[in-house]
Amino acid sequence: MLEGASALAMAFGLQKLLGGPHEHAENPLSSLSVYLAVTQTVAIPAAVLTYMQTPTFVPAVFAAIVDDHSAQCVAPI
Repeated sequence: MLEGASALAMAFGLQKLLGGPHEHAENPLSSLSVYLAVTQTVAIPAAVLTYMQTPTFVPAVFAAIVDDHSAQCVAPI
């Protein structure tokens, strides 16, 4: 999960630095990339805080993260 957070930020930075292709407003992947970034931003602190408070609830946090991510991927556009 941590590698994904850093890789996503590096990918956005490289795209901007190299002048990558600009996305069209109708591209459904634009909203998906925002969902992925927000999920990573919320998931990592939630997992760390849960581990610090009650380590036995960490699997439940990961289950909620995966469920939220899969629900966003299959949501109708």
